[in-house]
Amino acid sequence: MRKVRTIPNIFIIFAVLYIPFVYFGQLNMSAYFMSADYAAAIVNYIGAFLNIAAFLFIFSNKSMTSTISKSVFVRLLFVWILLVSINSLFNAVDAGRIFKDFNYGTMWASHFILYYILARKRMLHNNFIKPVFVALLLLAVIMTFISFNALMASLGGLQASGFNAVYFVVCLLPWIFLVDRNWLKISVITIAIVAVLISQKRTALLTLALQIGFYFIFYFKSKRNFCSKVIVVGVSVFCLVYVFNYINDSYLEGGITTRFERAESDNMGSRFVIWSALLSKYEESNTFQKLFGHGCESFLQEGGLYLTAHNDYLETLYDFGIINLMVLILFVICLLKRVKQVLKFDFKYGTAYLTSLIAFLSIAFSSHLLFIHPCSIVFITALWGYSIGESENIIKIEQ
Repeated sequence: MRKVRTIPNIFIIFAVLYIPFVYFGQLNMSAYFMSADYAAAIVNYIGAFLNIAAFLFIFSNKSMTSTISKSVFVRLLFVWILLVSINSLFNAVDAGRIFKDFNYGTMWASHFILYYILARKRMLHNNFIKPVFVALLLLAVIMTFISFNALMASLGGLQASGFNAVYFVVCLLPWIFLVDRNWLKISVITIAIVAVLISQKRTALLTLALQIGFYFIFYFKSKRNFCSKVIVVGVSVFCLVYVFNYINDSYLEGGITTRFERAESDNMGSRFVIWSALLSKYEESNTFQKLFGHGCESFLQEGGLYLTAHNDYLETLYDFGIINLMVLILFVICLLKRVKQVLKFDFKYGTAYLTSLIAFLSIAFSSHLLFIHPCSIVFITALWGYSIGESENIIKIEQ
């Protein structure tokens, strides 16, 4: 009898530890022991190596290959990875830049694939994976408070420009909706809200408001007593309004409301000016650059403003070309079409999946998530892969 080749445990260990590595590596924790540039270079080399090793391992395992070959999501992501590889090879000026571009461009896609396989093969128990992400969410909140204190000490005042670490909180928050214990869920959400409020980041605040709003909508649709649902939601909204007003007025001296009032006068943070400059630069590009892009972070360095596009779709257009932009749009459309299936599969997974999708759509439209801070979005794409994989398992059983 032929022996069936099973998936070794080393793959489980690799896939689970990959996210913490990216988290600590991209935060440049190692910069405490060496120069920041040297630390970032090491992280990019290791990250690119881990990506390549994962793909080679997947293709060498027939069980994994047969699983992912039927997924439209994975097929699109492998097209993305192939195009990013071409982009990295032709546009990078040296070996270090090749590894950085490849690492930044493929990081989010590889996490989706890894956690999709984990779910489809039932290689991790939910009771194991949930605490990992809850712990990382709490760590992200702590890092936000540390950043807040450090900026206050160095700048002598409140500024929102240095609080990009808060996007870790927003991207990790959907994982808390998978937790069964309500006291833990409410406690973590409350702490996360405080962290986002003190950051004063408009995109993060709007994203958090949308996430909580949709969570309340799905809570009303849950199988609970109507009166208890009204009381819970009413009390929660009252507490949220109170916390917002207290932090904004007493602690931030009206900083949050001031930033929103300034949004219209400063042309939405000068985003329209940035987008216009990017499209003008793109029109001046040659045919190859229009199709395959200029290279990761090229607009940041060549745009003349030394700013990111503050829109991941336009960033993709300039840095990775119109073909990759089409792949990204198709991937997002597939994610939106899968919402109903995941919601049908499980209320908690559906809520987490939808709130993570809201986070991506919100941040990707008016900020930078895919490439400038790729270590943030991996927590969202890991959730997508795991949720879709689990829902497909249920559908397979029902059929």
